[in-house]
Amino acid sequence: GKYCVSGAVDGTVQLMNSKGEPLKLSSEARHAGIVTMAQLAVRYKRFFSGCVEGSLRAWDLSTGELVGKEKLPSGILCGSVVGKFVLLGCKSGCVEVYSADKMQHVLSLKCFSSNVTCFQYDEESDHLVAGGSNGDLTMWNLDSGDILLSFKAHKGPVMSLQWDKDKIVTGGRDGEINVWDTSLGKHRFAIGGYTAYLTTVQFDKYQLITDGTNNVVVAHRFWSPSPPKAKS
Repeated sequence: GKYCVSGAVDGTVQLMNSKGEPLKLSSEARHAGIVTMAQLAVRYKRFFSGCVEGSLRAWDLSTGELVGKEKLPSGILCGSVVGKFVLLGCKSGCVEVYSADKMQHVLSLKCFSSNVTCFQYDEESDHLVAGGSNGDLTMWNLDSGDILLSFKAHKGPVMSLQWDKDKIVTGGRDGEINVWDTSLGKHRFAIGGYTAYLTTVQFDKYQLITDGTNNVVVAHRFWSPSPPKAKS
């Protein structure tokens, strides 16, 4: 893409072009705490940044000017921009949803009694899967408000998750990766041997990529239902 946005532990936010050159932001380019989300919203020609102390800011991609800001009652621990929404996982145990165009509050979904540590929202199905610091995982239908799945996923905080129509993959502070059936919530299998610093799980059709092995990134074969055919 044309842009890359990042945030740092000292509260600074940086926007760079495709050449890696930093673009000038307004004087309010520093949050009061650790930046926990920095996401592009190219459709709306802006990007968003959020902070552990609860500030949410919107920036114009072309000028670097601050175009909106909100102070949430609880700290932001994770966030993403999906379609027309900005979604934020908070210390309050809620996922807060804002419109990406006008930065208006749309929805507050109480997920857990503990922190929301990770989540993934699918715009097509309108389903949200969230993981908490208490080890729980829950799936909602946001249109109806119904809880579709809810179970204990890890003995420690759920630090990362990804899901599709077939499976949910979670990584936790207990040093395990768990794979669950999306429709039934049944446990399929676990992959152990990780440290408590397991923070990322990402998969595609053929591979599962993880960290949590003392600065080593691991790629697992992960095809389903059948492996790719060898090229002749």
